[in-house]
Amino acid sequence: MESYEEYKAAYAVLQQLISESEDYIEKRTFAIASGGLTLSVALLPLLRTNTLSGLLYAAWVCFIGCLLVNLLSHCETKWQANAMLKELDVRINQNQEFDPQAFNDSTKTKNKRIAILNWIAIGSLMIGVGCFLVFVCFNI
Repeated sequence: MESYEEYKAAYAVLQQLISESEDYIEKRTFAIASGGLTLSVALLPLLRTNTLSGLLYAAWVCFIGCLLVNLLSHCETKWQANAMLKELDVRINQNQEFDPQAFNDSTKTKNKRIAILNWIAIGSLMIGVGCFLVFVCFNI
C-alpha cells in the first residue's frame, strides 16, 4: 500500500508541474517577446529605416520564432507530463513497487527536449533584442 501512496504523490507532483510550467514559462517569455515585437513596430515610424533594415527584420523573425518555439515547448511539456501521468496510472493499477530512480531517470530523459526548446526560445529572444538594439542605435 505504501507504493500506491508514493505513486499518488508523484502523480500530484506532475500535475503541479504542468500547471506551474504553463503559467511561468508562457507568461514570461510571451510577454517579453511580444513586448519586443510590439515595441519595435511602434518605434518604426520614429526611426530612419535606411540603415541596416535587415536587422529589424531579423529581430522580428527572432521575436516571432521565440513565440512559436515557446508555444511548442509549452505543448511538449503538457504532452510529456500527460505521458508520465499515464505511465504512473498503469503502475498504480498494477500495484507495482515505486522505483524512485527509474522514475527520475524517465523524467529527466523526457525533460531534455523541453529544455532544448526553452533554450532555443531564450536564445532567439536574446538575438532578437540584440538585433533590435543595434538597429535602433544606427537609426536614431
